[in-house]
Amino acid sequence: MWPFAKRGARTTTPDSVASSELDYALFEENGACVKIWLPEKLTQALDQLSAAYDASRPDVLRALLFEHVYGRQELEALIAWKQRRDKEAAASMLREPQAPYTALEGKRSVAIDLFGKATEDIKLFLPRRLKAEIVTLAKKDGLGVSDYVRKTLVRMLLGEMVHQQWQTAIGNVSAEIRLAESEEEV
Repeated sequence: MWPFAKRGARTTTPDSVASSELDYALFEENGACVKIWLPEKLTQALDQLSAAYDASRPDVLRALLFEHVYGRQELEALIAWKQRRDKEAAASMLREPQAPYTALEGKRSVAIDLFGKATEDIKLFLPRRLKAEIVTLAKKDGLGVSDYVRKTLVRMLLGEMVHQQWQTAIGNVSAEIRLAESEEEV
């Protein structure tokens, strides 16, 4: 993880990690939607991660938000769980002849000088439980979902120092701006 590492892992097995309370199957379907406005700097950072991990921008956003809500350890455990399921499914397909595959369509139900105007309007489909957790966290912070996600992405992609500079620069967001953004959220 750290590019200047001097040695490898001290443990040989990830089994020492505590088991999760999460039912990862709840995160397989992206049945909820949030609308977020992102400024150019955040869009560029997302695009860099998208290219680096060969993943779509929505997949990068889902992973970042999952990590934000549940932590890095849970994200790594979710990835390992999915990989195990994929291996099991592949092995099962080799053992048993399957019906021809048919594709199913998935159900998709403060302008800031520091970052540029939030011109990118993104509808992000994500698991219902993850959206519910984000809504709860946003309410605890007194923010709309779009504001909360934008703040979270600034912290995760651009760093805490940039976030603090931003907060100092903008001061308190007016009630009118919060109301306008909350009306645009899906």
